[in-house]
Amino acid sequence: MRFLAPLLAAFLVALPALAQPLTDEGIARWADSYSDLMSWAETNDVDPGVAPGDGMFRRAMTALQPTLDYADVSALLAGHGYGDPMGWAELSDRIVSAYMSLEMAGTQAQIAAAQPQIMAQLQALLENPSLTDTERQEIMASMAQLETFNAGVPAAPANPEDMAAVERNRAVIHAAMDSFSN
Repeated sequence: MRFLAPLLAAFLVALPALAQPLTDEGIARWADSYSDLMSWAETNDVDPGVAPGDGMFRRAMTALQPTLDYADVSALLAGHGYGDPMGWAELSDRIVSAYMSLEMAGTQAQIAAAQPQIMAQLQALLENPSLTDTERQEIMASMAQLETFNAGVPAAPANPEDMAAVERNRAVIHAAMDSFSN
């Protein structure tokens, strides 16, 4: 029995690598299901109350499981060919992680390039003798936010293959995400 624990641990570590590659057709199907699910959630005032970030869809689906809305979500997703809402949530997390990585790449590069100059200007402000302690604290808080901006990227970098598939389908994903929020 002792040999089963390491074997199980190795399997669980390797599980993400076993994920099916994202396809253009799969992303298009996901985008349709996403738009329909978000529209349904808005219409029915359903909000699982989870914070944005890594694993957001898995956390949302877990939060919905004990509710009556879960059956409706399951039926809606089944209509799009997803037999397991948690599987759909995991796929959603992969797609959105890759999408956000692509969206943030340009912004991060711009801020990273400007960061030394911004930090020098903030430091010069701190040295101004006419500042109050409150103003200094506000500047220091701004410096801390700028220093940790790069931490806002998804904790686990998106899979390069996922990013390539999402990049090819960026317009489809963007349209799906915008379709319910306008």
